[in-house]
Amino acid sequence: MNISEQLLHRHELILNSAGEGIYGLDPDGKGTFVNPAAIAMTGWTEADVIGQPLHQQHHHSRANGDTYPRVECPIYAALKDGKVHHETNEVFWHKDGSCFPVHYTSTPILEDGMIVGAVVVFQDVSKLKQAEAELVHSQQQYEMVLSAAGEGICGFDCEGNVTFTNPVAENLLAWPTESKHQQTIHDILGRDVPNVEEYCPVHNIVQGKMRFQASDKVFWRNDSSSFPVDFVSTPIMQDDKLQGVVMVFRDITERKLAEQKLNQALTEIKQLKNRLQAENSYLQEEISLNHKFEEILGQSQSLKTVLRQVEQVAPTDTTVLILGETGTGKELIARALHTLSAGNARPLVKVNCAALPANLIESELFGHEKGSFTGAAARRIGRFELAHEGPTFWNSNFQNWARYCALYRMKRG
Repeated sequence: MNISEQLLHRHELILNSAGEGIYGLDPDGKGTFVNPAAIAMTGWTEADVIGQPLHQQHHHSRANGDTYPRVECPIYAALKDGKVHHETNEVFWHKDGSCFPVHYTSTPILEDGMIVGAVVVFQDVSKLKQAEAELVHSQQQYEMVLSAAGEGICGFDCEGNVTFTNPVAENLLAWPTESKHQQTIHDILGRDVPNVEEYCPVHNIVQGKMRFQASDKVFWRNDSSSFPVDFVSTPIMQDDKLQGVVMVFRDITERKLAEQKLNQALTEIKQLKNRLQAENSYLQEEISLNHKFEEILGQSQSLKTVLRQVEQVAPTDTTVLILGETGTGKELIARALHTLSAGNARPLVKVNCAALPANLIESELFGHEKGSFTGAAARRIGRFELAHEGPTFWNSNFQNWARYCALYRMKRG
């Protein structure tokens, strides 16, 4: 075997060993060479290819079944314009009538400046196309999950620049669509907030934490308004290297409003409970005194005059001075005034001034807190607070009355 034959044999070995399909074409587009890989991929035999117009055989239709005119074929274009043509979205046809996706390159063969043929190198990219389709499907699924999530989701690179956001995050942060990926974590947390690194979701992850969680923090919108949030941030890892940070956050405005309403309601309930307990204790004390006067008995003209005065003054919001000696029924008149008054839904709070020791007057009238003095084992509501929006009956002589009035004025101002 001479040198030329050896070179030819070596070239044939190379072409036959290639993993890609290879065709050779003459200037008319008829087959002059086909390697084993091309035969294996298409199902055509060497006899089917050599001397046959390959466009009508392998490339006659597009993927959707429409006819592919030869004048539009990039393979044959190389025979006309002498340029290399590369395609990545076309199909070749098997002998059994089915097709498969290919990437191919059609390169003209030049001799003495003349186009004497072309060589076509192609790959079956069915697996690649399948992988691309699966990737697109996975991406669509991930996008659907992100879009359906009820919480805001943001991604950041290791410098804190925003790399992605889901629709909830975009709505909550109110960033313009064209600039949302120009934002940083500092735009969210606020640029002038002191000690912000302590709860920065990116900074804490970059510093080595595998999870960082914070509650009742503030995020800022594009319009400079803010809203309270809870958030969790975790690292995005690839090959054991930190690639970024993902943060999931929730607007807790409604929850905080609900908590405020609940705390307010609990406070009101506690106050009402204390007041009811105090009223109950007071009423129990009144019952224990066994003063159960149901009516005032008497037919004298002076008593009738007093009762008419009671009927006249009871509906008014005024202070009534009841004068009389001990045992003449001043408390009965006070109870009658209470019964006929607009405040009869509230208890009549009685203060027996003469029975109050001087050192307990202030505590009895204004109440005290638990531990405010020795013996104050619990909080006690004073008579003034107990009688709020209701009547009081002060049973006193003038000397004591003046002292209590002075004390009351001192407390008020």
